[in-house]
Amino acid sequence: RQPPPTVSAMRGDLARWCLSTMLTMLAVMVLPVAAELNLPPHVSRVIFNWGSNTDPVLSPDNGSTTVSIAFEPVVGCRITPSPGLHVVHAAVSAATSMATMGVYNVRGQSSSLSAPADPRARWIKSPGSSGQAIVPVMSSSLVLQEVPRHVHIWFLKTDMQGHDFEALRGAGAALRRVHYVRSEVYLENSFTYAGVRNDFCNDMLPYLTRLGFEFLLLDGTPRLKGIRDATAYCARVRSVPPHEGLKEGDAYWRRNDTTLAAPPREHWKAYSRRNDVGKMIHMLGLNR
Repeated sequence: RQPPPTVSAMRGDLARWCLSTMLTMLAVMVLPVAAELNLPPHVSRVIFNWGSNTDPVLSPDNGSTTVSIAFEPVVGCRITPSPGLHVVHAAVSAATSMATMGVYNVRGQSSSLSAPADPRARWIKSPGSSGQAIVPVMSSSLVLQEVPRHVHIWFLKTDMQGHDFEALRGAGAALRRVHYVRSEVYLENSFTYAGVRNDFCNDMLPYLTRLGFEFLLLDGTPRLKGIRDATAYCARVRSVPPHEGLKEGDAYWRRNDTTLAAPPREHWKAYSRRNDVGKMIHMLGLNR
């Protein structure tokens, strides 16, 4: 017969049980389980807009086979309704949380989870800016996992005021479900928001290349086509010291094993006011 447990042993067992229970409860709270979206049976493709502002990329067929989902926590109520468009009033980042978002620029159209790098910037206090908003934040990996496996995540557009890289990196392996990506990037180690990493050469290009995405082009200054242009450009500017300043562009990416054609050129548009990026993509033969 084994001797009865001592008080010390019982206390140790109780402490281990309490710790195990606490860790399990914590995991349930901070690691939500993805529940697949109940999309109509005729839907085979999804377009995601993360930080869409008021101008998301829309479904090219009015929801017949493709739906567009726009995440916009601040100005989402001003997005014009469109067939096949669903607006989610939440931000996207690496982790699920509640967060305070700064509301900047005309009517909040440059709102960000980070503070401006230059607190004196004129666009911070433009008419309609209202200071701060508390918003829900969904993790990027959870958002992608909630799309049913038989549905293609055709296109992901990010315009996240400096948080593009954090959201894409936070998605991990789930990002491989996306066929085409358009991401806003900082150029030459410049930044407009504090405490973020979003540089094309130092962050986005090496990460997405390792993950199996092919760089197509950069719509900015300069304009780059393909990995050879990008490699040569980055060799020249990668060592530029980090500095505050507005130097941005849109980078276009294609998953290296996709068999889907790129979105129509009138929908795969750049953040800039130039309207020729779609024609450029067409001329370069990138919308195969």
